[in-house]
Amino acid sequence: MKRISLLLIANYCLYLPAVDFSITPIPALRNLPVNAIHRIFQDSEGYMWYGTVNGLCRDDGYRVRTFRADFRTPNLLNDNLIAAIAEDRKGQIWFTTNCGAYILDKKDYRITEVNHRLTKGHRVGHVFTTRDSSVWMGVEGKLLRFAPNMQCREYPLFSEQGKDGVLNGFCEDREGNIFITTKRSEVLRYEKSTDEFTALTNGQIADPGQICQDLQEDYYWVATWGEGIVRLDVDSTGISISYPVIRNHNDKNDVIYFVQKDSILWATTIQSLCPYMIRDGQAQYISPSKPLPDKVMLNEIMQDRQGDLWVSAFDCPSFIIHTSNESPTSYHLSALRDHCGYQPAVMALCPTDYSPHIFWLFQERGGIFLYDIKNDRILSQFNSPQLTYVKLMEKAREDDAVWVCPEYERKAYCLRIQGKGICLSHRIDLSHAMGKAVITCLYETNDGKLWVGSDNGLFCHDTKSKTTFRVKSINGHVSGICMSAQGTLYCCTMGNGIYAFENNGRTRHYTMRQRFNSIAYADNGIIWLGSDGGELLSFNPRNGEVKNHTSTCDLNGDMINRIAADDYGHVWISGNKKIIEYAPAHSAYHEYRTTEDGTNLWRIIPTALCRGNDGNLYFGGIPGIYRLKPSNDLDKEASPAHVKITDILIDDSSLFFDQHHPQGNSIELTHQNKQVTLCFSSLHHRIAHSIRYAYRLSGIDKEWQKTNGDNPCAIYQNLPKGKYKFEVKATDENGRWGDSVTTLYIERLPAFYETWWAYILYTLLLSTAVIGIVRYYLLRARKRNERLWSEAQELLNLRNYLSGKIDEECEEVENLNKIFINRARHVVEHNLSNPDMGVEWLAQEMNMSRSTFTRKIKSITGKTPLEFIRQIKMTYAKKLLQDQTLNISEIATALGFSDRKRFTSCFKEEFGMPPTAYQKQQKREK
Repeated sequence: MKRISLLLIANYCLYLPAVDFSITPIPALRNLPVNAIHRIFQDSEGYMWYGTVNGLCRDDGYRVRTFRADFRTPNLLNDNLIAAIAEDRKGQIWFTTNCGAYILDKKDYRITEVNHRLTKGHRVGHVFTTRDSSVWMGVEGKLLRFAPNMQCREYPLFSEQGKDGVLNGFCEDREGNIFITTKRSEVLRYEKSTDEFTALTNGQIADPGQICQDLQEDYYWVATWGEGIVRLDVDSTGISISYPVIRNHNDKNDVIYFVQKDSILWATTIQSLCPYMIRDGQAQYISPSKPLPDKVMLNEIMQDRQGDLWVSAFDCPSFIIHTSNESPTSYHLSALRDHCGYQPAVMALCPTDYSPHIFWLFQERGGIFLYDIKNDRILSQFNSPQLTYVKLMEKAREDDAVWVCPEYERKAYCLRIQGKGICLSHRIDLSHAMGKAVITCLYETNDGKLWVGSDNGLFCHDTKSKTTFRVKSINGHVSGICMSAQGTLYCCTMGNGIYAFENNGRTRHYTMRQRFNSIAYADNGIIWLGSDGGELLSFNPRNGEVKNHTSTCDLNGDMINRIAADDYGHVWISGNKKIIEYAPAHSAYHEYRTTEDGTNLWRIIPTALCRGNDGNLYFGGIPGIYRLKPSNDLDKEASPAHVKITDILIDDSSLFFDQHHPQGNSIELTHQNKQVTLCFSSLHHRIAHSIRYAYRLSGIDKEWQKTNGDNPCAIYQNLPKGKYKFEVKATDENGRWGDSVTTLYIERLPAFYETWWAYILYTLLLSTAVIGIVRYYLLRARKRNERLWSEAQELLNLRNYLSGKIDEECEEVENLNKIFINRARHVVEHNLSNPDMGVEWLAQEMNMSRSTFTRKIKSITGKTPLEFIRQIKMTYAKKLLQDQTLNISEIATALGFSDRKRFTSCFKEEFGMPPTAYQKQQKREK
């Protein structure tokens, strides 16, 4: 009878539904002070908090802030090992350590220590909060209850041996009842009437741990050490305990923590992660659809507000489990790895007609395989010296057959499943028709024609008649071929646009500049094109309209390898490091990155994309195959995406964490603040990389500035004084913009020289300066007028003087005569060597007419101008003759005489002796 019961139970378990999920390492691990996490908590705002051996960490999805005692804040904590984390009704974070308990106020991020004799300097193992705003802490032998006014009530904990007990689990159910478990002892209930805890189980549950009420029913689940997860029913008549229907391996019965998601209990055990399905009030272990971490030391598990499960680990990276009805699936192809001796590198991929789980694939350095991805086994292998490197693999019209072509070849091979093996059905050699061209793509139509694209045009091979011809109207490097529902063949080229080859033999050419390397036909009649320059275009054959969708799905210029269209009208874009599902009708998209979202691929191979017979998309890569199931999720309404300002840096100093500025919707900057950095996040941690943000600052940004989810922030430098409004919004995980906009008001305060009273002072100073300048100008103008008047008077006097209309006996005339003679003498003395000096020349130098000059100098000196000039020159001649080193000729030349005789004559006429005689006389006197 017992054997029959076990058999029935086993058969029952076989029908339990499999759990579909993906596992992603916690993105913030690289930013944590240590790699191991033992406490994970999400607060009411959405921040993730991690307890580590080296401090408390706050994670906003992009940046991690650590609170600990170090050289910057040596007295912040007494111990950096975080034991427990909770949040009270005020939004304050309570956390405990091995040496005390603390409260972090998120308004200004100040930390204060809980001042109680049983917590200060002691290990506090647990902290919990309840809806009545109480905070509960577990210390050795005591359970402490802190009221909002910090008054504390102590409850003793006793073990079954009568010694001080230790708190293990704490639960507040939907009715506000409180249950606790103690180590190796009891499950107790809090009695509000007596303000005491009473024992319920009397040792019936061995080593109870975490306790939690079922999400739907009124009973409770209790984690145990050795008995798995047990069910506890509590009512007015008493209690009942139900143990698991099936006892699992020993490690699965030692449960540490668990969390309920829908009808599944996810539990961390001593060395694994186990799902338990709740059926008929029993928790039964089920086998997951994919491998779960095993032989690892896990600790806490919790569920975030998006429904993802977070698991902390000690000896491996902590991770996130995302459950869904149809999560992306990775196939590691372990059988292929074992067969080849190295990790899978799927270079080409094609479905079979035999089964949706069986594929043709080409393994780098391994050959062509027929592979069952569901059961992970090799069905057959085909090796041929001619097929050592295959990059082209297209479905053949023949049943269970495939076309393959080696790289840089002119031959195509048709392989077919025969029995349990693979055979060569036939081979076509296109060398004669193609010349030096090589095959670049293949496409076989239902009428038995194999269309062959090459780097020099398009060829057609009729498999029935065995004839080949070139389509003369199509030129250039043909890189992709597809066919519409109407039977029109479309070819894309590298830089020569696209061609449409219709059934009637007519060819249409659409010129485009892009170098297209992939083409796909959608059911709505749109042709999709991808380029090696990273552009995505759509072409409507009905009206010839071409649209560029590159910016809509945020392509950054990375080469598009292949594209495909699904039944929902979505376009799948394959790159080397990510796959994008794009819904053009709603301008929404979703990214699947390598090493993220459970892809487990670090490289996607460009030539290994196919659409399976089950409608799913399959991507080959290293190391394995990645399956994505199309859905209409991108066509649904945008999910709410509220953005939180997570930090504000002013000149590299955090306004929240360094300056402890109270958080609000406004900040003030001084004139000394040169740069402000605004950090923001939608607090959707698992898919943070898929979130896009747009922000703008009034008066600075004319349009929304977009940024991706790598490290979203806005930086502004040297803001002018004034008031600004900063706005930021985000997309959901599918790239759809929400209506929620977060606003922050910024006021840049003026410097003292920018204030109103400074401007008044500037006005007064400017007015004073203007008045001073005007007065100075008027004074200068008056002096200038006086000077001009004086000069005019002098000119008038000079005119009268030169014309002889002034009294010659007056003192003023005598002064003018001296000035005139001295000016004339100065001109002559500075031009003694000028041979052209004469009356005309000297009059011009004196700015006078010859007649006026002659008359004036005659009236003053009694000599003619020539006599005046000769007298001055002869006076200088006497001085020069006293120098015995100069001869007569040199002296004559120095005084402007070109003729020595003329000089001698003038000297003798002036002094009564020739210059030679005067020179001898001077020599005798010396």
